[in-house]
Amino acid sequence: MSDNMRKRKAWKWTILGLVLLLACETTDHEGFKRVDNSIHLKWRTLGDESRAVTAERIVSLSVRLRNLAGDDIALKKVDRVRFEEGHWPRPIADLLLNKGEGDEFLIRGRLDELMIRDWFAPVVLGADDAVLELEVVVNEVLTEEELRQRRAQERVATDNELEGLRCLSLAKDSLGFTDADFQDGIYFRSLKPGRGARPESGKLARVHYKTYLCDGSMVDDTYRAEEFEYPIGKPDQVLPGFGVAIARMRVGETALFIVPSALAFGERGSSSGLVPPHTALIYEATLLELR
Repeated sequence: MSDNMRKRKAWKWTILGLVLLLACETTDHEGFKRVDNSIHLKWRTLGDESRAVTAERIVSLSVRLRNLAGDDIALKKVDRVRFEEGHWPRPIADLLLNKGEGDEFLIRGRLDELMIRDWFAPVVLGADDAVLELEVVVNEVLTEEELRQRRAQERVATDNELEGLRCLSLAKDSLGFTDADFQDGIYFRSLKPGRGARPESGKLARVHYKTYLCDGSMVDDTYRAEEFEYPIGKPDQVLPGFGVAIARMRVGETALFIVPSALAFGERGSSSGLVPPHTALIYEATLLELR
């Protein structure tokens, strides 16, 4: 074979390789990459690669199904299923493997090639050649040991929440609050009326207050020290429930109010540890001045 013939043959193989490469990268959907026939993939968010889906790990995810017009058709949630034991449609399983916790991606393809008809039953999905989109969010990837630890933590959190609700109910009853006293998320009662101005955003409020846990234990008492000052309307200066209560008062007014956990320190409790998780707070407060 002559050198010219060898060169022409080499060029043919090079061109053929480029054609095949470009064919593999072609896409029917802008921003998506073809992974198999009609099935295309597009990344939304990259999660934690160190927490990747493997056969033995336990996976939680949510899958939202839409048509190409963006209309929602169905939402499927998979909660803590061992990946190797999950009844996944094959294309979904192939794309999930080695994805990380927190990954979000879109899959588009023909209904028959996605193989999701039984997965979303009894929702009617239409003709086999319909092109649909799946929005997949990998919410959680756990080992067996991590799952045991997570469940133990969740049991403790549930117990704390129930105890918090019980304690709130006892405090409400012992202080004589009724449902009529509940407004804007707190139980509120004026003990001594005020005749001054009402708080408004931008003002500096000066207050005295005592804080108790719902079992009567004292947490704080500014009457023994200096008054507390904070700018009204500035975020994260006071607990949300405290801000709600002060906003209802006039200068000179003293009030008693209960702030449920959701508007106090919530499920975490205070960073100091003085206020446990899911704990309501009882306040007696006086609005001294606005300036």
